[in-house]
This record gives sequence, C-alpha cells and structure tokens, in this order.
Amino acid sequence: MSVDHRLPDVDINVLTINDLKERGSKALPASVKGAMDLLTIRDNEAAFDRYKLRPRTLKDVSSLDTSTTILGTKGAAMNNIPMTLSTYTSKTLEDVIAQGKGNPYMMHICFFKDRRKTLEIVKRAEAAGYKAVVVSCDVAALGLRLNEYRNNFKIPPSVAKVLLSDESGGLPDHGEHLEWDSSLTWEGCIEWLRNHTKMEIWLKGSNPES
Repeated sequence: MSVDHRLPDVDINVLTINDLKERGSKALPASVKGAMDLLTIRDNEAAFDRYKLRPRTLKDVSSLDTSTTILGTKGAAMNNIPMTLSTYTSKTLEDVIAQGKGNPYMMHICFFKDRRKTLEIVKRAEAAGYKAVVVSCDVAALGLRLNEYRNNFKIPPSVAKVLLSDESGGLPDHGEHLEWDSSLTWEGCIEWLRNHTKMEIWLKGSNPES
C-alpha cells in the first residue's frame, strides 16, 4: 500500500521560496530591487544558501514545533505576525497600529540631518504602543538604484510620506533637512536613542566586522 506524503490543496506553482520570489517579481515593478549591480543582494542570498540543515538520526520527530518567539509573540501565529513600519509609510503610524490585533509593531527609523524629525517619529511610535525601533545602520548614503533609472520609476504625487510632512505646513516631505545624516556614529545614534526611548532598539544592516 503506497502512502501519498504530498500536501493537500497545494499550489504546484509555489512550492519553494524561489517560486514565491519569481511569482512576486512578476507582480512588482521591475525597479523594486537593490542598488547598482545587485552584488549585495546576490551575496546575501549566497550567505543564506551556505546554511545547512544538520540531520538528526534515530530521533523521535513525530511531534515537532518550529515556531519561535519575537517580542513575546509567536512569530508564526495566524494573522498575528509582527510588523515593521517604514519611515516612508503613506499611512500614519497611529492608523497602522490601530489595525492590529495585539501583534507587536516595530518602527523603522532613519537619522535625518534634522534630528528633531527623527525624535518626533520615535516619540510618536512609543506613545502609540510600538515595541521597538529598527535602525538602518547601512545607509549613510543611499545606493544608486539603477533599475529605477532604467524604468523611470517615481513615487506617484498622490502617495504622500505622511510621517515626514510638517503638519504646520512649514516644511515639505522632502528637502535637505530630511537627507540622511552621514556623520552618524554608535554614540551619536544608539546612545542617543537609549536616552530618548524605552523601546527596544534593533539594528538593521549591522556588520559585526565594522
């Protein structure tokens, strides 16, 4: 008697992460990729490919649990997935977290030349109930995204960067005051955050060799 171990009701076109990537790429603009020749993207993918599963032989695997815990919440919980909101969101951070069902929210922040704007976003996120700030450590200068040039990609005028707009109307959501601060150091960034928020601080793009 043969046993069919295949999953029921599976989409045969999406069986692996690479399948999902290819399908998603077809639905997204061609400009949604990394910078320059995409060397870092390929290197990141190769780095994950070097991870290997270590087989455990003669072990009872009849009952397995591959879930994990992030900020006190089960990461694999159905419809309860933690989310990081971009600084460049088109919706207010208060409106976004209001749609949640108790799942933790993190706020991505950039350090602008106008530090007051960065602090304003941090304080608003903490007051709204966000659990952590996610700091981009690897963007002292934004890389040239050549695919955006090739495809003439531009954010539609109707899509506003609401967190960057000055509610008083005095400053636009773009300009020199909102350029990234390329003079950042650990003391000027992480220590500054520790003095201004009780939220957890997560580092994005941190290089342990730097």
